[in-house]
Amino acid sequence: MSIIVICPGCKAKLRVRDEYAGKSMKCPRCSATAPIPAKEVAEVEPIEETGIEEVRRFRGPPERQRPSERRGTIKCPECGRRNPDTARQCRFCEAPLDADEDFGEREDSPYVPCPKCGAPGPSKVKWTWWGSYLGPKLFNQVRCPECEHSYNGMSGGSNIGPMIIFVAIPLLGIAGILVALFFVLKSKGVF
Repeated sequence: MSIIVICPGCKAKLRVRDEYAGKSMKCPRCSATAPIPAKEVAEVEPIEETGIEEVRRFRGPPERQRPSERRGTIKCPECGRRNPDTARQCRFCEAPLDADEDFGEREDSPYVPCPKCGAPGPSKVKWTWWGSYLGPKLFNQVRCPECEHSYNGMSGGSNIGPMIIFVAIPLLGIAGILVALFFVLKSKGVF
């Protein structure tokens, strides 16, 4: 089991083993020092006004939640990408966001939630360097609205296999044409 720690510098989600509970760590992305909370079963604090004891339990890392239970996101009016509801400006195009306008709205998506962060509602990728416009359509390439992770929207897995095939087949075809052209020109006496 691991503990989820949010870096105070870059707000990255970091997974830490249980044995490091109660210590601090250096963020691998921004080098900020992040404290790791101690794993306690229950902490009892008296409330002075009522005399009732409040019990707070450590529940461990957050579990994957349904879309209705997750905190909301805001759709950027300029670029259309999703941002956390606490953001004041879009993290992609830096346009100002209005939290009241789009709070909590989630798109119903036929694709599986992000395998990396669990966010629902990924958006379809229209163009990639490896497949142009056709590759993402053939292999259901989608992008997470929160962590920007790209993956196969139907299986939740990686599209590395299709990427390799989609790039290798045209390269082999071009190499074959060049080799054939070389032998034709050689037989004609050009080389």
